[in-house]
Amino acid sequence: MFQGPLLSAGLVTIAIDFNKTVTQIAQISGYYLLVVGASGPFVSAFAIKWGKRPVFFFSSFFGVVGTIIGCAATGYSSLLGGRIITGLSTSAYESVILAAVGDLYFVHERGVRISLVNFVLAAISNGVSIIAGPITANLGWNYNFYILLPFVTVQWVLMFLFCPETTYRRAAMYDIDTNSALDLNRLGEVEKRARAHEIEGQEVSSNTSEDAEKGVTPSRVPTTGSGYRAPPPKKTFVQELALFTGSYSADPVWKMILASIAILSNVASDWTVFLSGLLVAWYVAISFVSSALLYAPPYNFDAAGVGYTSVGPLIGGILGSGICSIIMDPMLKWLTRKNKGVYEPEFRIWLMIPGTIFTVGGLIGFGYAYANAVSIYLLSFVWGVTLFGITIAAISTSSYALDAYRDHATEIFIMAMIFKNFFFYGLSNFINNWVAASGPIQAFNVMGGVSAALVTYPLQIQN
Repeated sequence: MFQGPLLSAGLVTIAIDFNKTVTQIAQISGYYLLVVGASGPFVSAFAIKWGKRPVFFFSSFFGVVGTIIGCAATGYSSLLGGRIITGLSTSAYESVILAAVGDLYFVHERGVRISLVNFVLAAISNGVSIIAGPITANLGWNYNFYILLPFVTVQWVLMFLFCPETTYRRAAMYDIDTNSALDLNRLGEVEKRARAHEIEGQEVSSNTSEDAEKGVTPSRVPTTGSGYRAPPPKKTFVQELALFTGSYSADPVWKMILASIAILSNVASDWTVFLSGLLVAWYVAISFVSSALLYAPPYNFDAAGVGYTSVGPLIGGILGSGICSIIMDPMLKWLTRKNKGVYEPEFRIWLMIPGTIFTVGGLIGFGYAYANAVSIYLLSFVWGVTLFGITIAAISTSSYALDAYRDHATEIFIMAMIFKNFFFYGLSNFINNWVAASGPIQAFNVMGGVSAALVTYPLQIQN
């Protein structure tokens, strides 16, 4: 996931080396993002069908292969080929990893984890330019891949050794965070009876009419009929190394591929997909144009100078993620108490208010800052404000989708990733020409205006 902005700071340098235009070099990243998006439905289907572990494993493998090709690249075609292979490694780490948070943590524990994931996806990946810029200026762009190779290789090995399968098939009644109609008191009584029978070595089955109506059956002891067997024993370390642990869905793969598209029939899912993808796309737009803008007068930066400018957005992303980590879960508990003990996933959306204010203000401010040739420190600060807001908004929408539609979280995050990366690809074809023709003020005003308009829908629902 760090490989998206790996070459952003050195676009002009690479364009000179290959005798290409900046737009043509930006399209290399565009094709990379196109592959990321196009592989999304297949990644979603495979993760639902066979679990998340094999998807992460092979994604990491393609990351290693793509990096090796980047090391050996000597021209436009070979570099493009390496980026396309690398694109196959990114989908899972931009989408499925968020669904894995729902597998592992309770509702009140997800805020910090979602903040951390979005911090890595947005802030840290953007901060790669701080390192990649000086490497490109002092050693050459190939050395970005040379230095990256041992890291992606170690990541692949660590993923294989220490990331077991997180998907688990359980009765829907035990997903209490998504089953608000469940009679928890009756479930507790049935579980108590089950534990008593377990101690006595007897079998138990919940077949009373009341329990049957509630869909309540014990989960801990061997049963017959409508009961459930005891959970399997914990796997050993060697058993957890298995790449494939069976099928987790009876549906065929083609049906699950279509399910990723069918999720767009839900209006709330559409909002999550389009808004989160669009907001993150704007920071990529700045990355695409920053190299060309800062190489030109009045700044006249080289690749290293462009990279150092990313310190602002890195700090902004860190602050956005940190604030969300601190306030999100306590905010949900407070709102739940105010709502008479009833939790609503829409509580997550309230963070969209500050997220949108900072995002829109930062985008508009960036256009005016560059047009007026302000201090590079002020320009970097405004860029940081933009990513501060984008990070908060991304965390808010991701958390909302995970809580409101956890059973379909993989499909939602996959579609968000597809839209985002397809939109990135489109930006790579016209963003530099658009800013050059219309000027940064008009271009970034449009970005800010579109972002502000899309936020009004969930606020209307909440009110």
